[in-house]
Amino acid sequence: MKKLMIIAVIGVCAGLAYGQAQFEMKSSIPGTLRVLVYGPEPSNPTQPLYGNPPEGIPSGTTTYSGPLLQGTGYTAEIWWGTTSDENSLQAVPGSQWHFRTGAGAGILDGKSPTGGQTLLTVPGCNFSGNVYMQLRVWDNNGGQITSWADALTYWNSITDPNYAIGKSQIFEQKVVIAPEPASPGLLNLRSFSLYTNVPEPATIALLGLGGLGLLFRRRK
Repeated sequence: MKKLMIIAVIGVCAGLAYGQAQFEMKSSIPGTLRVLVYGPEPSNPTQPLYGNPPEGIPSGTTTYSGPLLQGTGYTAEIWWGTTSDENSLQAVPGSQWHFRTGAGAGILDGKSPTGGQTLLTVPGCNFSGNVYMQLRVWDNNGGQITSWADALTYWNSITDPNYAIGKSQIFEQKVVIAPEPASPGLLNLRSFSLYTNVPEPATIALLGLGGLGLLFRRRK
């Protein structure tokens, strides 16, 4: 009997050792967390903003003028790594997400696009502890742009000057191996805005007029 119990304990420990860490894909928890994601700033769409607004939880001081993202037109995805080097991060499979609508605009949806729950697994992470994460968001162009790499390529092409992408500041996130309960959400994530690659046409026109003004002034 004792031998069977020892074997069972060893089996459980081995399972935990080779288990994979988990976390909750949530940006809103009543009274605890409320992180909002915004579209580009109208006055300066190429410059991203970071930090929670006064209505966020925890409350912050950043003021946003861009619209709150909502619906399925934008895709959010979590990237993770064991260091804070952004280039070392990799996408968490199954973490592509959309946004709530209406009063919940700016907040990650309460379930995955396929109807899955918010508890996600981090492949390759077999320990409980803190890792580094980043939330990356892009306009999916009606579902045609399905990855961050493709979004970045399209953004760099300047095919659409209003096309926007964005990414949060890198934050620490606790991940755990079951049966330890996962953290209730992305507790250290903070709000941010998307950004475009070039100034809006009106800004370009003003720059052009300014250049012509300087040219005429030199001729005089």
